[in-house]
Amino acid sequence: MVDKEKIQEDRISQAEPYEGYWQDSYDFVFGKLEKYFEDSEFSRAVEFGSGKGKFFERYAEYFEEVIAIEKDWKNRDNAMENAYWNDLAHIEFRSSEDDGDDLEEKSFDFVFIGQSFRHMKPEEAKDMIQKSRKLLRSGGILVIFVPHLKKGQERFLKIKLDKEKNYVTEEIGEDEFSSIDREGSAEVGIQRYRSEDFLEKEGFELTEEIYFHDLILPGFIDKYVSRDAVINKSLVKGKFGSEMAVVLKKT
Repeated sequence: MVDKEKIQEDRISQAEPYEGYWQDSYDFVFGKLEKYFEDSEFSRAVEFGSGKGKFFERYAEYFEEVIAIEKDWKNRDNAMENAYWNDLAHIEFRSSEDDGDDLEEKSFDFVFIGQSFRHMKPEEAKDMIQKSRKLLRSGGILVIFVPHLKKGQERFLKIKLDKEKNYVTEEIGEDEFSSIDREGSAEVGIQRYRSEDFLEKEGFELTEEIYFHDLILPGFIDKYVSRDAVINKSLVKGKFGSEMAVVLKKT
């Protein structure tokens, strides 16, 4: 099985403006998300595609119970070790995303879907949104990390290694995206989204968009702009952010 998380990390590390920026971006986004956890009555959370556990360590302390679902056993083992060393004994680990089918409906306060969402086929992603809505209580929060779809872009991408071991990104159509072998291929598919893709038709209202990563403005190739100076400002919001956390509330 292809380690999509490893490919994503390797690809991003080649483009980081400085070492550790990727982790700084996560810290920035979860800092913005903390207001949804603090001073709330949230008690139960579930994360689909929990990977190696790099996300739940940032929010698990706010909940009495966390269920982490990850089908790759290597990633799951790493996540369990991560939980052990971070003293997160209240996390229950499950081996497959299908396990979410037996969870009690309307019993969770928070659902988190990280980088696994971008690799799902369109029908799989829609099913995951519907599953999340069934699990959430009224007013519950769903957070999804997705690449932002900007005007003029193709929705679907394919990433693969070239002969020089560099990651090459190619814009493709939906048919080719859906045909990528999710289990044994050296190619990885990514789908970009607009925040509007998750709204009323799926039973959610948009609460917040949080953009992260340094921004590269048109005409300034390889010139990274300070996030604090421009992120979430009206001048650039929804135009240049390459990645976003979509915060949705169940209606």
